[in-house]
Amino acid sequence: MPRKFFVLVPAPCWLLFLPATIALTGCSSAHPVVNQKDAENLTRIGAAYDRATKQLGHPPQNPEQLKPFLKEYGDPETILRSPQDRLPYVILWGRNIRNTAIQTMPPPIIAYEQQGANGKRYVLTAMGIMPMTDEEFQKVDLSKKS
Repeated sequence: MPRKFFVLVPAPCWLLFLPATIALTGCSSAHPVVNQKDAENLTRIGAAYDRATKQLGHPPQNPEQLKPFLKEYGDPETILRSPQDRLPYVILWGRNIRNTAIQTMPPPIIAYEQQGANGKRYVLTAMGIMPMTDEEFQKVDLSKKS
């Protein structure tokens, strides 16, 4: 009988992938669909941010601390730029997503598109990627740290 092997991934890391996976597969037409390239970039930023936090012993404080962790996914400069609005993502440095309680609502924001397109932008939270309208985004408290 073949044995099954499972890889345990720390909760903050797998939480970043779950919403992106759900959004990309499109559970139903009632749920917003995330642009695939934005989802890839933001997922990579989230994973690199989490790994940097773990390896540095603190959240990255600037792009120079994050870029080495992005290199395994490709060109950091390309990953750090939104394909939708062609502007660099805004990253809120120093947020420790590893200490975020699962129940924290709304989940703390890690990165977001500066402008987005068609009245919405993609936002990376501690729980995954979500599209937000300009109106929803204006209500977000970006000073709230995890």
